[in-house]
Amino acid sequence: MKNKVKNINKKNIFAYIFIAAIIGLFIIIYILPNVSDAFKQTVVIEYGGIQVKEQVTCFIVRDETVYFSESQGEIEYFVNEGEQIRKGTKVLESIANRKAYIADKRGMVSYYVDGLEGYFKPDTMISLKYEDTKKLNLNMVNTKSKKTESGKPLYKIINGNIWYAIYWIDKESIINYEKGNRVKLILPKSSVQGIVSDIIQKEDAYFIILKFDRYYEGLPELRKVSAEVITSDYRGLTIPNECITTSGDITGVYVKDVSGEFVFKPIKVLTSDGINSLVECTYYYENTPEGQKKIETVDIYDEVLRKI
Repeated sequence: MKNKVKNINKKNIFAYIFIAAIIGLFIIIYILPNVSDAFKQTVVIEYGGIQVKEQVTCFIVRDETVYFSESQGEIEYFVNEGEQIRKGTKVLESIANRKAYIADKRGMVSYYVDGLEGYFKPDTMISLKYEDTKKLNLNMVNTKSKKTESGKPLYKIINGNIWYAIYWIDKESIINYEKGNRVKLILPKSSVQGIVSDIIQKEDAYFIILKFDRYYEGLPELRKVSAEVITSDYRGLTIPNECITTSGDITGVYVKDVSGEFVFKPIKVLTSDGINSLVECTYYYENTPEGQKKIETVDIYDEVLRKI
């Protein structure tokens, strides 16, 4: 009986040692580096990037025309979803009366419709109101089927070369936008480059129109979509904002020199994301009453002091 108790106690001890070892390993790997970083008094300046971005809910606007069935009957399709066609291409045929539906213009064929093709139009989108748009019942339907009835939508032809994404932002975010600037829209399947086509103030909000001339896979299926917009993407020297201070009215950082002493160097901040700032490298120019003055500043791998 005593031997059994001893064996149980030994097993418990080994279990406790094993658990303690796991906890210790976790602390060494995950916690200690963060703690040690917190006590570091300096940061090494490195080359990096800063993106200015925000989450938006946007509506996709396209130049698109819906074509309807003229009679009921079975359907034979000749064009696939998303296929680019020329004017005069046979899209489908209704077997009941051998009615052929011939494309009256070039573009991308899609079988997805939502009934809002006439609402979200490039030539009238500028007049859209947020309160009206958010109340819309959005339901994209695939019209492809074996049979159709008279008056039912069959397909649509889209100008896939030019399309738009529209959304509303508050006045705090408008500083990140400038008409004509390039942007990147991150959609569910991929990202696409475009430009800020227009910025329109509407009461307390701003109406943003982004214009795109590049193909996006699955474009005809989209109407309302959550996306991320990157309005600026800068590359250069980055410094944590916690290192930036002032000397008099000059913004700068304290850099460790060859003797180990910290000396103040002015910096020119190009942009910031609230955590890090992108700054000029080596030198920059400043306007003075005597003309432009060359200012020496920080360089890559400089060791700068944290604010402590």
